[in-house]
Amino acid sequence: MAARAQEVETQLRQQEKLAALGKLSAGLAHELNNPAAAGRRAAQELREAIARVQSRLLKLCEEQFPPEQQRSLITLQQAAITYMAACHRLDPLEQSDREDTLTDWLEQRDIPNAWKLSPVLVAGGIEPEKLAAIAAHVDPETFAEALDWLSETLTLAGLVNEVEHSTTRISQLVKAIKSYSYMDQAPLQEIDIHEGLENTLTIFNHKLKYGITVHRDYAPNLPRIHAYGSELNQVWTNLIDNAIYALKKARDDQPDSHLSPSIWLRTDQAADEIIVEIADNGPGIPSEIQTRIFEPFFTTKGVGEGSGLGLDIARRIIVQRHHGDIRITSKPGNTCFQIRLPIAGQSK
Repeated sequence: MAARAQEVETQLRQQEKLAALGKLSAGLAHELNNPAAAGRRAAQELREAIARVQSRLLKLCEEQFPPEQQRSLITLQQAAITYMAACHRLDPLEQSDREDTLTDWLEQRDIPNAWKLSPVLVAGGIEPEKLAAIAAHVDPETFAEALDWLSETLTLAGLVNEVEHSTTRISQLVKAIKSYSYMDQAPLQEIDIHEGLENTLTIFNHKLKYGITVHRDYAPNLPRIHAYGSELNQVWTNLIDNAIYALKKARDDQPDSHLSPSIWLRTDQAADEIIVEIADNGPGIPSEIQTRIFEPFFTTKGVGEGSGLGLDIARRIIVQRHHGDIRITSKPGNTCFQIRLPIAGQSK
């Protein structure tokens, strides 16, 4: 009978691990879909943008455009593309003011669709002063053609930037999940605790970005430790997921609350140990059940929302696998899990 109970418990723990993996997979799919969709959309628009640039260039060639002004236009275009690639961001009010100023300046020179050109030109850091030198040496019609060509080339550059940003984000996510799972690496090795915490946050970004603030207080020069990296990441996953759940439930229970949902990640070193703390400002865990939260199958979540094995697994990984310690302090507005891990040589 005891053997059967042990077998059932082992199976349930494996199911808990698979359930956690399922949550992470769903989150990763969500995070990958956004940049993938943005990149695909930009790539599709690139075809039309290239055709428009070619058309504008042909029209511009038909105009009597002085060579000196051609060089000025190309210089302005290259500077604007560089400006856009550097991701300069204006606050909405300043952006609007600059667009209005440029629109007025263009309309004074009878440029068609000035309102449509201005946002693109301002995004490239272009102001009236930069256009005045060109406008002074060409007729209004030629100047309008030049602006159309410039606007289309900047639109094209913006789409290229979007593709680059999207693919970079996808690469970062793939790198994070590979590092999170310690794929292609030995199970026991020297690991960076901060990297594990950050990779876990990356996986949970789809849950964190809707109103939860993460505060980091990392110790500088925290030593690497000899540990099972993928198992520690499972601990961070369980604790951060619990914090997110508590904050979300508090917000749902008190939608009018002015509390800013927050999670704190803190690290430190004490003698031959490192200390990791994961805290939140949720409703807290009642004192009468705090001694039970590490028990197998004990959960404060609703039916179907948790198996009650997440913290038990975390305790086993910290205490049994790494000869460390995990404890909790909790009161309304401050729940903190503290983990202590030996720096070297005590994992098994």
